[in-house]
Amino acid sequence: MFALLRYLKGLKASLSRLKDYQTRFTLVIVFLLVYNLNWFDTAFKEVFIYSRTGRWCPRCSPKAFIDRDLINLTDQYIINKPHLCEDSMPLAFIMVTSSVGSKSRRDQIRATWMKEATAAGMKVLFSLGSLAIHGDSKEISMENEMHQDIVQLSFVDDWRNLTLKTIASLSWFKNYCSHAKYYIKVDDDAVINVANLVTNLATYTNSNAIIGHLLKSNVPCFVWWKQRHCMPSDQHFKLDYLDRYPPYPAGPMYVITQAAVMLLVDHVKVTSQKDLYFLEDVYITLLAREIGIDVIDDPQFLFCSQLNERNFEEKIANAIVIYDCSAKQLNTICKTPIIGANGWKPLQESKSVMIGEKLKRKEFNSAIKNGLICRKLL
Repeated sequence: MFALLRYLKGLKASLSRLKDYQTRFTLVIVFLLVYNLNWFDTAFKEVFIYSRTGRWCPRCSPKAFIDRDLINLTDQYIINKPHLCEDSMPLAFIMVTSSVGSKSRRDQIRATWMKEATAAGMKVLFSLGSLAIHGDSKEISMENEMHQDIVQLSFVDDWRNLTLKTIASLSWFKNYCSHAKYYIKVDDDAVINVANLVTNLATYTNSNAIIGHLLKSNVPCFVWWKQRHCMPSDQHFKLDYLDRYPPYPAGPMYVITQAAVMLLVDHVKVTSQKDLYFLEDVYITLLAREIGIDVIDDPQFLFCSQLNERNFEEKIANAIVIYDCSAKQLNTICKTPIIGANGWKPLQESKSVMIGEKLKRKEFNSAIKNGLICRKLL
């Protein structure tokens, strides 16, 4: 503002004209301030997620509930694989949530744990949406022709449409692969230890459950200037859980039993569109609790951040999946297909760094950084 005033003075404007400019400029500044205050007031009333680190989650805005018609749950597919599970009794069906632009991640999965899953009697597909500008059809069609492992849904591939994608994927399972014992939802940045997964599936005795890493004490809030702002509890969702979400399985991967999928899909069809919450893992949990499906915690579903905790070697050896990894971490994990004891083996031969040794945390992280160990879960 002062720079502008100096500029106006440099033009040798008359005093009255200068005052007029000052008044107009002040009014513009006041308008912008009021506009921004209204925006922040609106933001405070919208649902954000108080993240695991206690920081504002900017992606979790703006509207909590998706106010749109439910997609057709039976035949809204651009690319479909209706015969994938015919003439087979798969142990589990894995739907990998991916996006149109994530071909490199899909290729990593195809080259690594997907082969092991297929060999173990599982079926695997990638679930994609579409771009807002339909320029992706040729590339996706070519990729599908080559690999025959894509289901493409007829809505925009957007983070805020993950709930729609999850519902459509569950419906696909019910329609085309319901004789599999388990439905597994996994993100394309997760790495599965197939051997550990198969072992653990055999131990699950509850036939009506969702299994995953349960997140607890998460609240629909965000932090602004060190102050936490929360919505009133009656505006969170249709079920009353005070000021916190119920414990829910982390979205990067969870397992749902066949019977539970049938109940969930049927219940979605009678649920109001205004109750379609945009956080898919929270939404699925809310539905599950409404119809009596158990939600079970499994400590073998790990975040990459947990690899820095105590007993990390044991956690890695017993992990079913590791997710929420950075691109660099994922590249280290998925560099090459490796099979070894407990799913681990040195990437390069090294006398000083071997998986069987008990390494100190700094040594282990250094080995990962230098590429001596491939954190491959196969």
